Amino acid sequence: MDAAIWDTPCQRARQGEWPEDLLRSFTLGMAAHGLSVSTSMMRDDRRYALETLAFAHTLADAQLRDLAMGLFRHFERVQSGIPRFN
Repeated sequence: MDAAIWDTPCQRARQGEWPEDLLRSFTLGMAAHGLSVSTSMMRDDRRYALETLAFAHTLADAQLRDLAMGLFRHFERVQSGIPRFN
């Protein structure tokens, strides 16, 4: 992992904590379109994660777009430091 892409060690640790159920569903949804997603790169490479989410959002699949938006919202919360409320 290239530490230069992360702002702080704390953000590195938090970024790797994608909601596993959402990430799993997203990965399966992308696979249904013949696209492979690296879960380890989603956890470790911010650019890869954002590009993958953006690409998924362009596909003609409403459910996949919803999953991508859910993951992106999580990413925004992590980057901003806003805690998740249930």
